[in-house]
Amino acid sequence: MGGADRADSTLKILTIPQGQWGERIAENIRVQAPPDWTVETWAAPRVLPPIVDDPEDFLPAELPQADLIVSLGDVPGLVQLIPEAAQMCGAKAVIAPIDRNASLPPGLAGQLETWLTDMDVAVVLPKPFCSLTETTYNRTPQLKQYDDPTIRRFAERFGKPEFQITVEDQTIVEAEVIRDAACGCVRFVSENIISTTLAWRAWTRMRTIETR
Repeated sequence: MGGADRADSTLKILTIPQGQWGERIAENIRVQAPPDWTVETWAAPRVLPPIVDDPEDFLPAELPQADLIVSLGDVPGLVQLIPEAAQMCGAKAVIAPIDRNASLPPGLAGQLETWLTDMDVAVVLPKPFCSLTETTYNRTPQLKQYDDPTIRRFAERFGKPEFQITVEDQTIVEAEVIRDAACGCVRFVSENIISTTLAWRAWTRMRTIETR
């Protein structure tokens, strides 16, 4: 296997943000990415028409080569640029989270899946972004499974929040982030709960879980 299939190879990511929501996530991914990742960003135009007839009119002349595109748009117009962008950068996988239905309506989401599948490009559309794991995305009853090594490698680091805390005398003394939310919220929380004293009910609940 080659490229992103190998855990010891460089994972090349292209984030495509549009607006403050996407920019914040793109920056967190860049800053918190492990050393064997490269993260580049192309900021999409803030204003795009609802229907994009010619993606070339809005895309740059070139995009950096990437294994994975993370699309972070505010409007449906951005999604219509993704197939052409994937072709330009040679991407084999796309993550297009849906945190607002207005940014990626169900009908357009289905179209995007069809377009990319026809191109032999893996795609997941986690709703919300923080539902993504190494094998699934979305929440019950809309839970979906996937099997793609490139997306799985990303999801080991970013997606459904997971961290491990160490408690001594009902006080949190350590919090280790296992998987951060793409926006960085989990890391922020973990850094600010040290020395927090647990309420008796929470402490009892945690002890019950630990002894099962």
